[in-house]
Amino acid sequence: MSENALKYYRKVRQTLEKLYGPHESKTLSVMLFEHYAGISHEDLIGGRNQYFDETACHLIGESVNRLMNHEPVQYILGKARFFDLYFLVNSHVLIPRPETEELVHWVITEKSGTPDLRVIDIGTGSGCIAISLAKHLHNAETVAVDISHKALEVAKQNGIIHNAKVQFIHCDITDSNQWPPGEFDVVVCNPPYIPYPQESALPRNVVNFEPWMALFPPVDDPLFFYRHLIGFALSKLVERGVMYLECHEEYADMVADLCSDAGLTRVKVKTDINGKNRMVKAMRAS
Repeated sequence: MSENALKYYRKVRQTLEKLYGPHESKTLSVMLFEHYAGISHEDLIGGRNQYFDETACHLIGESVNRLMNHEPVQYILGKARFFDLYFLVNSHVLIPRPETEELVHWVITEKSGTPDLRVIDIGTGSGCIAISLAKHLHNAETVAVDISHKALEVAKQNGIIHNAKVQFIHCDITDSNQWPPGEFDVVVCNPPYIPYPQESALPRNVVNFEPWMALFPPVDDPLFFYRHLIGFALSKLVERGVMYLECHEEYADMVADLCSDAGLTRVKVKTDINGKNRMVKAMRAS
């Protein structure tokens, strides 16, 4: 049995508007129709592909129910866009954020064209940072580590999909005995940094579905991982090697101070597109 595509699209939007509002419900509806039925928004509005099959209708309906339960659309569709690429994602990895794209862009802008780079992405999750860097920093040797075996499985799949030259390694960065061998020119990391008191203020689609170990540090200290990352940088960065970190907006200045106090130099705090202090860069002194 066929379903009228435009009529069902309007029904889906009407349902999603109850939770997501007019603009986001339109975006979500278009994503569902394109993914499950291969029907674009232009086709719907233009009256093309007026009917679609029962299977697509059922899958869209199931997805709407999951969205109304606050599940992120990226997990429902199994993919997320990051730096002009699509990455497989599931509940074992953090959904890539636009702010992290800015971190990657910062690294690429400063390091593009530098020969013989050795780069490490710490806490790689889906692999989006490491793979994006490997695709843009040509001939760089890129290493990606994570403490989660399940996250590494996702990252490895993404590496294969995008034909990226990345070495994926299981590693607990807080244990120096597990650190990968050799030194690095660039360290990049988006660590868990959300303070525990802010848990109750997080949207349900984040706190109920995304992996806690990728959101929160293991102790009630938002600077926990930064202390370990600084120790890693002091030991594993080459002279004049650079570390790039994503930070919570309330703690970026504190992260910068930690870097300076530890002896790292040329420390810089960078704002994101919304004008929030979200990134820190520091160099190992020569």
